[in-house]
Amino acid sequence: MKIYFRCCEKQETVSGVNRWEEIPKWKTVRKCWKSIYEGIDESDEVFILHDEVTQETLDFIEEHSYENTTFLEIPKHHIQDRLHTFKMLEFLKTQLDTSNPEEVHYIVEDDYLHTPDAISAMKLIFTKWNNFVTTYDYPDRYTMDKTPCFLMVDTDRHWRTNPSGTYTFAAKTKTWLECWDIINNTAPHNPTKEMFQTHPCISPVPGCSSHLTPHHLSPVVDWDALWNNININAS
Repeated sequence: MKIYFRCCEKQETVSGVNRWEEIPKWKTVRKCWKSIYEGIDESDEVFILHDEVTQETLDFIEEHSYENTTFLEIPKHHIQDRLHTFKMLEFLKTQLDTSNPEEVHYIVEDDYLHTPDAISAMKLIFTKWNNFVTTYDYPDRYTMDKTPCFLMVDTDRHWRTNPSGTYTFAAKTKTWLECWDIINNTAPHNPTKEMFQTHPCISPVPGCSSHLTPHHLSPVVDWDALWNNININAS
């Protein structure tokens, strides 16, 4: 698997939504990264696409990384310019053009907290599924009265379809390339609503990750406990 971790320590968000419990962004970046790191192994290739991240946080990420990790700095820019998304897509395309068609590429934003089994669950489902996958169980899906879904039973959990998502999801090389025109034509904005119509996206029930924003935590999982159990040795 190739993992593209997009991180920035700006407290401001592109959407204008407040940070979860007003926690400083540097702490969110470090804890979310460590939650991902706990699930990967030496066979995974990782790219850290960082934008205005302190050297202390970069050192922390490097300390909790395998050798197969590359750091790529995004030039300083105003958050609403979304240069970070343009540069991420530009780099992703270079990887897609040289990757095995079955290689899984996971783009993940820096405010997604992952369970210890999130990465392994994703790897397992990709042995049976050829479209998009996200580890986030969107809570609003349970209040959207007119949005039906399909439910799949796997060996260790259920998976449900989603009509759209955030910019944190994974797919095999061949799927990314089949959808590249949609991605390119909607950049830097979210392409999922159109993409998932032809290439469905599934997420686990309960979720293996959660977006750390107020009122948007994945249901059922005790995210506070998971957060508190992640030691980043920083004050």
